[in-house]
Amino acid sequence: MSDTRTEIVLAAYSALKSDGLPVLSYDRIAEKADLSRQVIRYHFADADDLMVALCDHLAGVYRDSLIAIAQDLSGPRAA
Repeated sequence: MSDTRTEIVLAAYSALKSDGLPVLSYDRIAEKADLSRQVIRYHFADADDLMVALCDHLAGVYRDSLIAIAQDLSGPRAA
């Protein structure tokens, strides 16, 4: 993924965290990324492609969280 596409996905993630799904839009993401709406639309002309990239990012965040938690586990406790 290009740096700009990654920046857009991270901005979408930030907008989602701060504002929620109902207000997630190209305009809100552009504001968060400090890019124009046209740049967002250039890299993600199809909103579904942007949502898939955002879901992939969310899955990665979730996976990393699970791994971090699993690394802290000490296993079953002996009775």
